[in-house]
Amino acid sequence: MKLIDEQGRVFGRINVVDLVALILILIVAVVAIGSRVRAGGLIQNVQFVQRDQPAHVRLVLERELSFLADVVRPGDEVGDARGVTARVLGIERDVEDPRHVCVILWLRARSTTEGVRMFGKFLLRPGSPMRVEPAQYQLRGYVQTVEDAPGE
Repeated sequence: MKLIDEQGRVFGRINVVDLVALILILIVAVVAIGSRVRAGGLIQNVQFVQRDQPAHVRLVLERELSFLADVVRPGDEVGDARGVTARVLGIERDVEDPRHVCVILWLRARSTTEGVRMFGKFLLRPGSPMRVEPAQYQLRGYVQTVEDAPGE
């Protein structure tokens, strides 16, 4: 038995053009469903509480940015272009490894009904990446801890 017969049918049953059209329809359906599932991730589906909640965040800087420990000062206002701001409370440098630098930030985080906190577009949970960009420097690293903080 031939794979494609004289009439252009696969195994003598299905037309090749119909088979290609069916495969294309299946691919489009899979891509559409996949993109819809991916777009409906955690950030889009959470319900936010109306008020912001103050938090202290320990941000461990990436090692190549450890020189910023000499530039960042307590009291510096840091944030992004959208006006989301935080204030630097302190800088800690590991005695054994001076390239290991933590910046302690005070900020107002949006809280979700599930207890997830966000700062701008960043999820605030241990291990999550975070970046704040004032005009003078860029703080980029990962969140080590998030704790409740008193208001201003």
